[in-house]
Amino acid sequence: VTAMTDHGMEAKGLSVGAVDYITKPFQKDALHARIDQQLKIKQLIKRHKNQQTRLEELLNQVSLAADAEQEKMRRERNNFYQIMNTLKEMITVQDKDKRLVWANQTTLDFFNVKLSQIIGKPCHELYLATAGICSECPANGTISNSFHQPLTMERENSPPLQQIHIPLLDNEGELTGVAHVVTEMTAWLI
Repeated sequence: VTAMTDHGMEAKGLSVGAVDYITKPFQKDALHARIDQQLKIKQLIKRHKNQQTRLEELLNQVSLAADAEQEKMRRERNNFYQIMNTLKEMITVQDKDKRLVWANQTTLDFFNVKLSQIIGKPCHELYLATAGICSECPANGTISNSFHQPLTMERENSPPLQQIHIPLLDNEGELTGVAHVVTEMTAWLI
């Protein structure tokens, strides 16, 4: 509250941090109303800061929980891969577009390839070394009850392979990919 009524002084007072500039003579009711408004503004700012702090804490908690869940899923995936890599059967996983996305170590060793060399390729190019597509593969659009029946894949100048298809489904039962479990029919060699 000041007797200085010059507009330059009002601008200077507000620019240095005053929340209001009241000149004399003032009306008592107007002064109380301005003070009430400033107190309400201060409460709103404080409430906003508290809400922002709570939201930041909540976001931090959610982020930590998401990180922990991601780490858990990474460990579970690694455990799954370790288990799959110990099996003697060749196991590959393809997406619904019939492209390989993963193969176990037995598969890589059998075909003497690296995972990076087969990712994105159709599985039949790996197993059959041809452009022929397995008609029983669930990725062809039909999931029959016989998908788990072993199929024999003939290969030129090599023992045949026996393959089982396992459709991979999402929570709604939609096909997301296919796992192949393949064994070499070594009796062919006898």
